[in-house]
Amino acid sequence: MKRIFSIVVSCVAILFFIMSYFFWSSFRILKDQEKDEWGMYLYITITVTSLIGIWLWKLGKKLRVKSLEERLKVDLRSPILYLRSFQDDKIGSKSLSDSILMKILPKSIPHNVVSEEEQIEMVMSRYGPFIAIGNPRELLPQLGAYRTYTTNESWKNEIINLIGKAQLYILRVGKSEGFWWEVRKVIENGEPEKIIFLLPKKKKDYLEFKEKIDKLLIVPIEAAYIPNETMDYSFGGVLWFNEFWKPEIQAFRFRFDNVNYTLASDLQKLLQPVFDKTYSKRKLSSISKRFLAFIIDVLFFTISIVIAVQILNRIFTSSEAGLGLLIGGVFYYYFYFGVIDGVITNSLGKKICKIKTKDKEGVPISLYQGGLRAFLKFLSVVSPLFIVSLVLVFLKKTSVHDKLTRSRVFEE
Repeated sequence: MKRIFSIVVSCVAILFFIMSYFFWSSFRILKDQEKDEWGMYLYITITVTSLIGIWLWKLGKKLRVKSLEERLKVDLRSPILYLRSFQDDKIGSKSLSDSILMKILPKSIPHNVVSEEEQIEMVMSRYGPFIAIGNPRELLPQLGAYRTYTTNESWKNEIINLIGKAQLYILRVGKSEGFWWEVRKVIENGEPEKIIFLLPKKKKDYLEFKEKIDKLLIVPIEAAYIPNETMDYSFGGVLWFNEFWKPEIQAFRFRFDNVNYTLASDLQKLLQPVFDKTYSKRKLSSISKRFLAFIIDVLFFTISIVIAVQILNRIFTSSEAGLGLLIGGVFYYYFYFGVIDGVITNSLGKKICKIKTKDKEGVPISLYQGGLRAFLKFLSVVSPLFIVSLVLVFLKKTSVHDKLTRSRVFEE
C-alpha cells in the first residue's frame, strides 16, 4: 500500500512539472506579444507549481526508500559507512541542481530535485551499499544512504558493529561529541586507507577540525587545503590516508560550467585515486580457470537438456516435445548463463573454480547485462566471433561479451 501511494504521489509531482512547463510556455508567448500584465502572475504560478512538484517528487522517493536491512539482503557487497552529526543531515538534504533537467527545462523552473547526500550515494553505490545510522526523530528516512535506526542506549554498539563490517568510512566533518567519538573509533580500528573525510567549505571550520584531528593522528596534516567557498556544495574537499597514515587532501576546483558537472561527477574525480588503489586489488581470472568453468557449465547444461529430452519424450509426442524443448531450452539457457552465471555469479563452473562475473568496478551486473552476456556468449560459440573472443581472452583476459557488456571475470 505504501509503495502504491508513493507512485501516486510521484505521478502527481510529474503533473505539476508538466503544468510548470505549460505555464512557462504561456509566459513566453505573452512576453512575445508584449502582454506583460499577466506575466507576473504566471511567473509566480510557475514558481509555486515547480516547488510543489519538487516537494511531492521528494516525498514519493522517501516513501519508496528501503531500509538498511532490506538493502543488505539484496546487495551482498561490504557496505560503505557514512558517519556525521545528525544536525548535518539538514545540510546533506540540501538539493542541488540536476544537470539533465538544466539542459531540458527553462532556467526559471527549479531543477534541484536531487539532494547532496543522494549524489554522494550515487558515487559510493558503485562500490558498495552506502549505509548510515538514521536520526530516530525523523518521520521519513533521508534520501541518500540506506538507514537503520537504534536507540540512544545502543547506537554506539551499532556503530562499532558497522565499523567492523564496512569497507570504507565516509565522515562528514561535524562538531558534535557523538561525531568525534565516531572519529576516535574509526582511527582506533587501525585501517587508515579506509577513512575519507568530507572537509568543511569554510577555512575557519577546517582549522578547528585540523586542530582536533592532529591530536588523534600519528602523522599531523601538513598538506595545504584551500577550499573554494563559492561552490554550491556544502563541503569543500576530501581528506584520505595511505596505509602509513600519510594524509592526502583534494579540494573542489572552481568552474563556470554548472550544466555538465554535478557533485557526483566532481566527487568521483576527487576520490578516483582512492577507488583505484582500493579496488585495483581485484584480480582478473586466469584463462585456465575461465576455460574450465566454461567446460563444466556447458557439460552441466548439456546433461540437463538431455535429461529434459528423455522426460519430455516419455510424456509427449515427438512434435510436442520438440516445441516444448525449444522454448524451454531458450529460457533455461537465458536463466543459467544470463541470471545464474551472470547476475547471481554462482554457476556450477564458476563456483567450483572460485571466480565471479562483475562489472568493471566490481559491482554485480544487471539483468540486462546478464542477458546480453548470455546472447553474445552464444554468438561467440556458433559464429566467427569465437576466434575474436579467443584472441581477446589470451591477450587481455577478456572476451567479446566482457567488452560489450562492460563486465569482467574476477578471482574470488
